Amino acid sequence: MAKRGFVIHHNGPKANCLGQPHTRCVAFWNAVKNYHVRSRGWSDIAYSFGVCPHGVRFTGRGWHKNQFANGTDVVGEYDGKDSEWYSVLVFLGEDEKPTPEMVEGVKALIRDGRSLGLCGMRVLPHNAFKRKACPGPEFTAYARQWDNAPLDAPQDTPIYTDTEDDTTVVIGNNFNHWRLWFTPQGAFAAGMPAGVPLAKPSVVLNRTQWDALVKRLESNKALTRL
Repeated sequence: MAKRGFVIHHNGPKANCLGQPHTRCVAFWNAVKNYHVRSRGWSDIAYSFGVCPHGVRFTGRGWHKNQFANGTDVVGEYDGKDSEWYSVLVFLGEDEKPTPEMVEGVKALIRDGRSLGLCGMRVLPHNAFKRKACPGPEFTAYARQWDNAPLDAPQDTPIYTDTEDDTTVVIGNNFNHWRLWFTPQGAFAAGMPAGVPLAKPSVVLNRTQWDALVKRLESNKALTRL
């Protein structure tokens, strides 16, 4: 059964991912997951998905498992149970502003749910369920704007594909794509022509090389989600 739509959340305290390398985003997601699993005793992170400031989508409970992030609805009219919604955590906290890449990443996630027939047109902020500031003023406004409304076409800002696990992301265009591994030792990359299975990581990138690769990819206006 299709879900109603998406509920947008933020972290509350600052996520401290803005302006940081993507390894910080991976560490933040892992920390949230560890807190939910080890401290709260839950089976997994509570959220369906996450989106970081770079626009990268992280998969939590995903499309086919119920999320448990919204809690009991105590605000306004009853908006339904957790099992009726997908949730997305934006990697922001108090007084942190979303990047264009993050906004486009959240919109791409909502578009995917709708186009796949997995959810309806609703988009709500978490403060529609709980009396709190979550997900902050910007995404509260976006949720109201996107609720029961078609989303505009993707912008030139490149949108990255799903992370396949906690440490990898695939980015690419119509001709080539790259799988990137983020480890404490640095970022590794392997590139192949589109449609060809990617090899294991073959090149280790230092920060300068990594920044140059991202800049080169992001300057390519043909860059699209694979």
